[in-house]
Parts: sequence; C-alpha cells; structure tokens
Amino acid sequence: MPLRALTYNILLGGEERLPFIRDIIRSQNPDVVAIQEANVHEHVASLARDLEMQLIFGEANSDFHVALLTRLPVTRSVNHRPPEFEKAALEVETQWEGQPLRIITTHLKPNIGQEAKREVEVEALLRLIGPAGGPTGGELRLLLGDFNALSPADHFTSDFEFSEEDAAFAQRAYAPPRLAIPPLLAAGYVDIYRQMRPGEPGYTTKTPTPVVRIDYIFASPALAQRAVYCDRVESPLVILASDHMPVRADFE
Repeated sequence: MPLRALTYNILLGGEERLPFIRDIIRSQNPDVVAIQEANVHEHVASLARDLEMQLIFGEANSDFHVALLTRLPVTRSVNHRPPEFEKAALEVETQWEGQPLRIITTHLKPNIGQEAKREVEVEALLRLIGPAGGPTGGELRLLLGDFNALSPADHFTSDFEFSEEDAAFAQRAYAPPRLAIPPLLAAGYVDIYRQMRPGEPGYTTKTPTPVVRIDYIFASPALAQRAVYCDRVESPLVILASDHMPVRADFE
C-alpha cells in the first residue's frame, strides 16, 4: 500500500481560508497531514471531519500549535514540549504495511536571526526522538514540518523574476550560517525533497513569490529508499490559502 505524506503551515489557524486549505489537502488524497500553526483546535477538528481523518493535536508552548491528521491506525502519541521549544513536537506511532511507522511533526522558531535558537531546538528534539534509524537502525520514520531554517544544500537562484523586496529578503535569509538542519542530516534523517529533486530550489514561502525552502519532509533511511515522489503542491488556490506551500512525498 503506497504512503502519501503532506506537510502544511496553514497560517494562523487557517481563519476564513479553511475551505481552500481543505480542498487543497483533499486534492492530494494524503494518508498523513502534518499541520503547523494549528492555532485553533476547532479549525483543525473541522478539517479532520471534512477529510474523514483522525486528528491528533499537539498543544504548544505558545499559541502556535501543531497537529497531525491521518488515515493510518494510531497506536500511540506523545506531545513533547521541552523548555527549549517555542512550540512543540508531536510524535505519533502508526502502522503501515504491518510495520510501526513513527511520525514526528514540529515547527521551529521563526525569523532569520534566530538560527542559534533553532539549533538548540533541534538538539532537544534529537534527544527526545533519537537518530533516524532508531536503536536497530531500520525503523520507519517521518519527520516533517516547518523548520524555519535553510539546508546547507540550498542556494538562492535569481533565474526567476523577483521583486527588489523579495531579492533583498533572500539575500538576508541565505547569509547566516546553517545550524539547524545539519544535525538532523548527521543523525541520519534524509531530506526527501533534496533526494528526489537535487537541482531544484523548491522554495516554499512566502507566497505568492516564495524565495526560501523551510518546509521539509525527512525520512529514516529505511523509508527514504522507498520514496518515489516529492514536490511542492502548486495551484492558484495555494496562493490564496496560506503564505506557505504544502510539500508532498510518496512512498511505495
């Protein structure tokens, strides 16, 4: 049975944009949806009902909660809120093809100048969830969300026509050292977008003219080798629904 995962920052709980968000998610027919900025519980509960998916809600250390919607059977869940986190890391254990699948979604601290604090959050996250393969090295894991951080493999390209404002933001965003993503890669988590699309920028925010890729789907090596697709979800509706583009990955 194929597995389709989606990560989506829905911007301030979705507000009046919920019908757009619902239709975008429905169009992708995912088995798992990680939601960031799930600020209003009733909004994500409404999405879950409309999409006929189970909701697991992760209350944060701030107003910016996270959530997971899934069609997979859930066997366990725990919401991590260590003091290092501004928000939370929601960990859910499911079953896929008769094997345990651990799914973790998180949302790291925003703003260009906060990379050192994001590095601290990632260190705390890794203490909680451990390396990608788990104790045996062969676990199936998904780690997905809005990391507000740039990968060391990513570089800004001005092949497209950007406004002066967008280009200036990109110049600031790409300048600081990349501290948050390298520890995840060192722990064995595979950046599925970069694995599937090594030469593409894959910018995910800020719509309508995104210039940075900060929304990620990572997988353990055992799951990454089963990846067959990863890309942003693009449509006119996406621009209306949030300042982030969803990212989707398929596994077989």
